[in-house]
Amino acid sequence: MIDEEEEIVSKLEAKIKNLESLYKKYRKAYLDIFKRFKKLALRKKEEEVRIKKLLKDLDLLLNNIKEGFDRLEKVDERLSAIEEEIQVVKMRLDKIEKNLFKYKEKL
Repeated sequence: MIDEEEEIVSKLEAKIKNLESLYKKYRKAYLDIFKRFKKLALRKKEEEVRIKKLLKDLDLLLNNIKEGFDRLEKVDERLSAIEEEIQVVKMRLDKIEKNLFKYKEKL
């Protein structure tokens, strides 16, 4: 009976050691996975912050481009107005030239 009890005790001790080693193994694996998820979560957060900054920079760039196009439109309008004035001045010069030619012929 004592032999049977010792055998049962030794089997239980072996199972306990096996369970302890499994526990250590799975705990280590769990901690490794937890660390990886923690790193991934941190990396994800950093990427989100980076993306937000890039989107903000892109928005500023688009606003600058829009302002540039608005300025170009104003410059184009001014150039058109100047071209119209030049045409008016040319017409006046032509009239003056014709009148001078007429006066020259009369003289």
